[in-house]
Amino acid sequence: NSPDGMCPDCNGLGRKLTVDPERIVTEPTISLLDGASPWWGKLRQSKRTGNWMRGEVLALAEHWKVDLELPWNQLPQKFRDAVLYGAGDEKFSFTYEMGESGRSGTIVRPVYGAVNHLTRLFNQSHGKSSMQAFLKFMTEQPCSTCQGERLCADARFVTVNGTRYPEVATMTVAQVQQWVAGLSEQLTAEQHAIASEILTELELRLRAMLKVGLHYL
Repeated sequence: NSPDGMCPDCNGLGRKLTVDPERIVTEPTISLLDGASPWWGKLRQSKRTGNWMRGEVLALAEHWKVDLELPWNQLPQKFRDAVLYGAGDEKFSFTYEMGESGRSGTIVRPVYGAVNHLTRLFNQSHGKSSMQAFLKFMTEQPCSTCQGERLCADARFVTVNGTRYPEVATMTVAQVQQWVAGLSEQLTAEQHAIASEILTELELRLRAMLKVGLHYL
């Protein structure tokens, strides 16, 4: 349980909350204008305010001549990918008006996409209440860095007699007991001298667990 060995991206949990595109667009058979996405809302009612997260959808559609009257699932794949994941380094112009003040202007910037916006906002949020607003767009997935094995790269690839620790961690108590018992016969004299106290302690603990019927854990 040393923090030195944990995966730095998931803090040793093996799983991470990640933005789920299917939660961004929940009604793919209707248009974005009519509310296909709870993230952007009904864009038909959206004015060109300073909200770039909505505005980038309108800016992209205008630039690429995309008909937003079409249902989400009939929109060009390039457009759907861009509004979800961004459009690279290409920059787009978005004209806005600031309500009663009458101020207007033009923003020129890349399109970052809803997934990247949500990830950034979630990571910057503090406290349960502020995080709650973004959780409905997220699902828990195996950590892409450690592949669910919970450890940092150095710890994941240390082996004992050719077996990695994450592989041992997936075994049942009974399987680990058999593996530990077999190590004594496979280690060299020097390795056995180093590991003998650890192996003895492991054997005692594993046998105690087997004795009380926890072999299946």
